[in-house]
Amino acid sequence: MDVSPLLTPANASQAALDPAVLYQFKIAHGTSAAALANGMRVFVGPRADPFFFDLFQFFSFLPDRNYQTAGASPKAPFSFKFPLEEETGGLADARAHVERAMRRADAIYDTPAERRAWLHARSAELALEAGDTDAAGRAANEALAIFPDHVRALTIAARVALAHGDPAAAEAVAKRAVMVQPNPEVLGLLGDAQAARGETVDAAATRDELLAVARIGDALHVNDRLVALWEADHGVRVDHAYDIARRELGVRDDIYAEDTLAWAAARSGHWDVARRAIAKALRYGTQDPAIRRHEEAIAAHPAG
Repeated sequence: MDVSPLLTPANASQAALDPAVLYQFKIAHGTSAAALANGMRVFVGPRADPFFFDLFQFFSFLPDRNYQTAGASPKAPFSFKFPLEEETGGLADARAHVERAMRRADAIYDTPAERRAWLHARSAELALEAGDTDAAGRAANEALAIFPDHVRALTIAARVALAHGDPAAAEAVAKRAVMVQPNPEVLGLLGDAQAARGETVDAAATRDELLAVARIGDALHVNDRLVALWEADHGVRVDHAYDIARRELGVRDDIYAEDTLAWAAARSGHWDVARRAIAKALRYGTQDPAIRRHEEAIAAHPAG
């Protein structure tokens, strides 16, 4: 599926959305997205990252997109109901829905391994957001048993290992992730694990690699919030992090871009910007622990 970011009215059967298909819907704050009755803006497009919208909830907002009323032939529903809930405060419901989708996918013998692993990794990610590190570790290991090179599952496994105070395990899985895809998040986790183990030379080399990735991104005009978050977290090049976050907002204006801007702004001393951005990041009630930690840190700094 490769459609316009604008959601056009479903005037023909081919414009209807089928709950048997995986679509990606993302919440946006910018103007280049369809406005729902409650003021929320969304857009639809090909699956590029793991933020999915509840299709049946979408039908309740815009019933003319429902396959039953738009003329498309109905199919057995198999929709993923967790992304909107994840971003709007319904984390427990999101976890239950991804668990259901995961078990159904596991029960279908010809479900591709990578898709099954993705669902297990999403289960791990949501568990980690809820602070359930044991469940997150189990789900990440399940994903890796299905698809050993799944980068998201490796990333979550590294986070869990660090949370459990096991930097050696974190380093091992982070190295596996870097071999598959050396993105800023896994490089940051690898560097943190190496630093925690006292491997200062290796940690410095990993940090240099991460900064090289950032320089390449700058040269290619790639806006990477992961770089901005790492720099803000570690107090490294915080003005650069702030610049990245501001550019990122113009590309992907969602709650995570607002949070990145808020945190980078706070770390670089732009407190008024930080307060406005964190308010936007929290406008739908997300329970994401990283965003909530940033909120607490920003709130602790007096206005004026």
